[in-house]
Amino acid sequence: MATKYYVGGDGGKWNETWTSQYPPVQSDDYVKATSTYTSYDPYKATDPSYSLTGSWTAGGWLSLNGQSTNQRFHIDHGSAKKINRIYYENIHSTGTYLQYGAQNFTFWGSSESTAFAELTYATDTDWTQLTTATSVFKQHRAENMIDPQYILVSNSNTYRYSGFKFADGYGGNCMGARRIELQSASAEHWATSSGGTASYVNKPTYADDVVFDSNSGSGNIAVSMEGFGECNNLYLGNPSGGALTLTGNPRDLRINGSLTIEPGVIFNQNLLQYRTGMRGINKITGISKIQYGG
Repeated sequence: MATKYYVGGDGGKWNETWTSQYPPVQSDDYVKATSTYTSYDPYKATDPSYSLTGSWTAGGWLSLNGQSTNQRFHIDHGSAKKINRIYYENIHSTGTYLQYGAQNFTFWGSSESTAFAELTYATDTDWTQLTTATSVFKQHRAENMIDPQYILVSNSNTYRYSGFKFADGYGGNCMGARRIELQSASAEHWATSSGGTASYVNKPTYADDVVFDSNSGSGNIAVSMEGFGECNNLYLGNPSGGALTLTGNPRDLRINGSLTIEPGVIFNQNLLQYRTGMRGINKITGISKIQYGG
């Protein structure tokens, strides 16, 4: 039986997957660490305006010289966020000094300001440890280039504060990171039930049914493909008190099963790319305003 994905919220993008959760202000008030080497402030690792290449003076955090173990790194999101992925680039300077990169870590969430302010490594009061796909930051490549790495976080709760406990580095006399960026799964608009608050982390696959219904928003809403998407059966219903518009480029949407459209839905049939012969007979049912042409 196919998994059902219900569209929640008031529109958005089918393919939007991750949203970066930056501190509201890139400053020492919102990003803290147990220790900091002069001018290598923690917020210079979370601020995307700082360069990821060239000398490490251009961006990144480093702990105090001689502090190569047991460093906390705390981020205040300004409001509660559900973090599902870590994007990082380990420390380097023009592709060298890789031994200063952070290595083994644990990841934590909290809603208490006192926890955020406490930077003693062994103090975990009011923090909840979250499960990560790996507990190791990889060393940066030995090249002067960007080297993005991603770690999934198993987490269904929201926290205002996020924290890393970095146990050690790769042998340098301090440790750091060039970029630390925490992300939420934007697939939260894919709910597990109609009007429900629980959501999927990933977008639908060709084996999953997708349902737009009266709980998919209020008033007129628009959903754009923003790239290729797919599903099994697709039911296009209208939001409460309005109409749905689904837009995208030709052949952006591949349907493995059947398409049902409620009256009033605006849908460009050029979006469709059928997987005929894959599962039974594809069919279109319902009466709708269908836009033809590009």
